[in-house]
Amino acid sequence: MERVEPQALDWLDRRIERRPILPDRDIASLLPTLGLKPYPFQWKGAEFLARTGRALLADEMGLGKTVQAIIAATAMRRASRPALSVTIVCPASLRGGWAEEIQRCIGEAAVLLEGVSDERARTIAARPTWLVTHYEQVLRDHRHHADCPPDLLIIDEAQRAKGLWTRTARVLKAIGARYVFALTGTPLENRLEEAYAIAQLIDQRLLPPLWQLDRDHFVRDPSGRRVVLYRGLGALRSRLAPAFLRRRKEDVALDLPERLRATAMLPMHGAVAPTYDDVLAQVARIASKRVLLPADLERIQRLLVIARRCCNGPHMLGQEVEDRKVPKLAELEQALRDLCLGEGRKAVVFSEWTDMTDRAEALCRKLRLPVFHLHGGVAVRSRPALLRAFSGQKGPAVFVSTDAGGVGLNLQTADVVINLDLPWNPARLEQRIARVHRIGSKGTVQELLLVTKDSIEERILRLHDTKRDVLANIWDKGNQDTIAAPGGSGAFREMVASLLRTGPAQSPVSASTAALSADDPLPPSEGAAAEPGGIAEAASSDSAAIRSSPVAAASGDGRSASNIAVDQTALLAAVSAIAPALPAAHRKSLASVFRVLAEALESA
Repeated sequence: MERVEPQALDWLDRRIERRPILPDRDIASLLPTLGLKPYPFQWKGAEFLARTGRALLADEMGLGKTVQAIIAATAMRRASRPALSVTIVCPASLRGGWAEEIQRCIGEAAVLLEGVSDERARTIAARPTWLVTHYEQVLRDHRHHADCPPDLLIIDEAQRAKGLWTRTARVLKAIGARYVFALTGTPLENRLEEAYAIAQLIDQRLLPPLWQLDRDHFVRDPSGRRVVLYRGLGALRSRLAPAFLRRRKEDVALDLPERLRATAMLPMHGAVAPTYDDVLAQVARIASKRVLLPADLERIQRLLVIARRCCNGPHMLGQEVEDRKVPKLAELEQALRDLCLGEGRKAVVFSEWTDMTDRAEALCRKLRLPVFHLHGGVAVRSRPALLRAFSGQKGPAVFVSTDAGGVGLNLQTADVVINLDLPWNPARLEQRIARVHRIGSKGTVQELLLVTKDSIEERILRLHDTKRDVLANIWDKGNQDTIAAPGGSGAFREMVASLLRTGPAQSPVSASTAALSADDPLPPSEGAAAEPGGIAEAASSDSAAIRSSPVAAASGDGRSASNIAVDQTALLAAVSAIAPALPAAHRKSLASVFRVLAEALESA
């Protein structure tokens, strides 16, 4: 008789305990009268969640994941181990939306977790039927949640916990709820490891250990450092299937309105062209080093932020120019005149930066268009009223938003989406569009992208197409068992090289880009490779610093270390020998010391 490990038996016991047993009849019969009529695919999704208990719902944006989760949670009150208390963790901007949707769907009031620490602890201990909190707050209250875990934890926009080792992921796993629903329209944005991290929130044994995932499903380049292919995807899909459900809009055959995309290719303003060329030259100079330190990666990303801001116009660098002379603002004005004033339509205007949304708001006021402006400075409590005011506005109106409004909000009363700039990740762009093109949309949705031609934006647009196709194939139920990896070590260098190969700035940097290739001696860290937005987005919020000295603030001294020869085999051997013997905290401290030392030696 073979011996069974006690840990395996414990895991099976926990899995049985976490499996809800519902009456064997239609889920609709387990519910009170609903305040809405779900679509057939939403009934199927709710039943999947309710009967699975711990599941990932990854429907495409705009298909009503919130409604499905509310229906499933309500049905689970009738389970053999009922879910009588539900805690919802979502982005802060969506708390009001969840409370409104619960009220609309089943006529019950949700408790928004607020107040000082002691008040929040008492609220959590009371285990209300519906408790809504947000990601930043759950990090502060994690001990209270772990002491009094809810029966059901709903994690909305679960891609926020895609980092396997992040504190957010660890805290959510430690809450210890019997049932967990993870909701996301983008279960994977850059790398397969992200989907692995989200799956860990559901069941830590749903997928094999990370080392086995690497061995069986990652194909690396000859150096062993960069993942170039994902293989065996069919086996992974089979492992995920019991707890994973994803439908696209075309899969459920919804009668959604047509979506039309138009791209306006606009010239760069002459006043920023010298800064733009200088920035790309500095990027190429730093990227040509044989060894890129974390400080170099941060400089590159900050410089790329400046290059992107140049594409929006001189006002982004502190230069005062009339709006009508800024190509993107002039195009925006013409679009608002034609679509809003001319056709009486409602529009949503997105930009990554408040510098740009402030200009868009002022432009709307000049045109005497009702305008509603959502950005990070708008209090969370005020946001639902802002959305209701826009939705209730009769006639043409404009909703201007940073990416604070790019996730989870319902703006389907509009039928025009204008993107003043392009985010790094195509998933974030789709999130923006899905605020309008979703269930409840009535007319044809017009999408307008404003892109500066012969610039970094034009290349980002092409990278979007490539990345979108690759990531879609990971969830494809067809025959694709092996696909190219869209990210990972070395991808950041390749992306920088491709960005530098386009536009009028090619001539001063073309010699340097030759040094950027897939087999560079030392690739950047996984975190940096994943998405330039990681550090760059943080840098973009410091608009005042960028405007005061855009290039000097990001570039450092720009001296090259390309003449330094490093024995990579010896270096990797040394790291492999030393790293396992050092605790993680010590490794970080030691790395910080070496980085400071390297920078000091380089500048000496």
